[in-house]
Amino acid sequence: MRIKSVQAWWVRIPIEVAKQHRSDFGQVTTFDAAILRVETDDG
Repeated sequence: MRIKSVQAWWVRIPIEVAKQHRSDFGQVTTFDAAILRVETDDG
């Protein structure tokens, strides 16, 4: 199996104020994630 293509999207989802929390890095206001799509030559 060989990788034919890779796509990546950065997603930033806001967190509502009531569910936000504070960490050592400050107030956490968003959830950041990456969505990846990997296509192989097999499909």
